[in-house]
Order: sequence, then structure tokens, then C-alpha cells
Amino acid sequence: VLVNEEVVRLMKWTDGAVGKRLNDFDKAGTIVGVFRNVRNTSFLYKQFPVALVYSHNTSHTFDVRLRQPYDESLKKLNEYMEQVHSTKALEFIPIDTMLKEIYRNVYRFRNSVWITSTFILLIVVMGLIGYVNDETQRRSKEIAIRKVNGAEASTILDLLSRDVFYVAAPAVTIGTVGAWYVNGMWMDLFAVQVPLGWPVYVLVAIANLAIITACVIWKSWRIANENPVQSIKSE
Repeated sequence: VLVNEEVVRLMKWTDGAVGKRLNDFDKAGTIVGVFRNVRNTSFLYKQFPVALVYSHNTSHTFDVRLRQPYDESLKKLNEYMEQVHSTKALEFIPIDTMLKEIYRNVYRFRNSVWITSTFILLIVVMGLIGYVNDETQRRSKEIAIRKVNGAEASTILDLLSRDVFYVAAPAVTIGTVGAWYVNGMWMDLFAVQVPLGWPVYVLVAIANLAIITACVIWKSWRIANENPVQSIKSE
């Protein structure tokens, strides 16, 4: 019998496993070797104890390592098997296909989140652009008077950006906390997880605020650098 490291850990064999016997099979087997933990399931499950026991009854599963180009080699292999064993259903499939089938629901959720997030971001940016346009038009006379009194373009941009920032900062904070909570629920489905620390969420929040600020500056640039006389005349 060959066992993985998880078997040794569960059996608490601190002095090694080679030479010991496993009695959980039809015939007791002697352990002749220990191999590293190999994941024989998806990351949705914890590492299982694995024991490889010799048997005359094979599972009719064959693993083949192909040469590049892999797709062409796989096609030739399946064509050859069809010619040689035309009466038997023997077909080789790549490991990638098996993994995609195992994680199909994970991929669907990931793609849904990407698509939804993209459309939400576009809608938010469109709404923000419209808000900034209305705000600059409504406050055009105020901006003109400030410029006449010596205000620089940077001061005007800072004024408009600050008003939007007061609303955006709490909203982004709430959204970041919500993302952390939902991501925690999603990651709980996996037995093996990649830790996602708080710096990632901080960077995402900063990136969102940067996008918002960039949109405000872009749409306010013209009114901030415009001749104040033009704005006063239009009033």
C-alpha cells in the first residue's frame, strides 16, 4: 500500500509509516511508501487521506502525457483509439476540461460578478458625469465670481471635487465593507483559501475614489479654465 501524508497525519505516526499495516481493506496491506498530498478532489473539499492499493480489478482509466502541440496530439490519440478499439468507448479528455467541469459553477459566478460590476461601474460613471454637468451649470455664476476674485483653476476643481467626495467617500466605504462580507461568504465555500488581506480592499476603495475624482476633474476642467466673463454673460 502507498499512502499520502494526510494518512500519516491522521494516524499520528510520528515515527514513520513504512512497514506499518492498514486494516481498512478486504486484505490488510503493508505500507511500502508515503507520497506527498495530491489533491484528488476540488478545492471545495479538504485534503482527503489517500491509499493506493494494488488490485486486479482496474478502473479502466488511463493517464497519458502528451507532447506539444497538445490539441493536435490529443486529436491524433483519439483518432487512433477509435480505429483500434472501434467497439469500445475509449476517449481521452484533457485535464483542463475536467477541471472546468468541476469548477463550472465557480466560473459562472465569477463571470457574473465581472459582467455585473462592469455595467454598474458604467452606470455610476454616466450618472456622475451627468451630475457634474448639472452642478457646473448651476454653479457657473458662483465659479465665475470666484475666478474674478482671484481663484485659480485648481481651487475651482478642488471645490467641485470636494463636494462629490463628501458623498462618494461614505458610499465607497459602505460598498467596500459589503464586498468584504460577501467575499467572506463566498470563500467559506472553499476548504482551501487564498488569504485576502485588508490592503486589497483599501486599494480597491482608493481606485474607486480615484475614478470618481478623475471623472469630476475631466468634466469640470472646461468650466474651471473658462473666461469668467462668458459665464456671467450667459447668466
